[in-house]
Amino acid sequence: MSEICLDSLIVRVAPDRALAEPSYQQLYRKLAEQIECGAIADGQSLPSERVLAESLGLSRATVRRAYDELCARRYIETLGRAGWQQSRRRA
Repeated sequence: MSEICLDSLIVRVAPDRALAEPSYQQLYRKLAEQIECGAIADGQSLPSERVLAESLGLSRATVRRAYDELCARRYIETLGRAGWQQSRRRA
């Protein structure tokens, strides 16, 4: 499966720094919404932590925390060094 268009994803998931909600929670929530509505398809690759962090102006740790939460809730799965993808096992 192909990787999602980064420019399109950035527009949809960029955290609003004016909100009190932490950036990692906003990122988690917005990515989960994209998965639930089908904008990120089953098995589709997500940007690397580094690429997404740089594109959003966030730290890698912030993106990692959001990805870890998505993984814990079975929205995405790790491919090891190959990155992350939307989890096909989500029920």
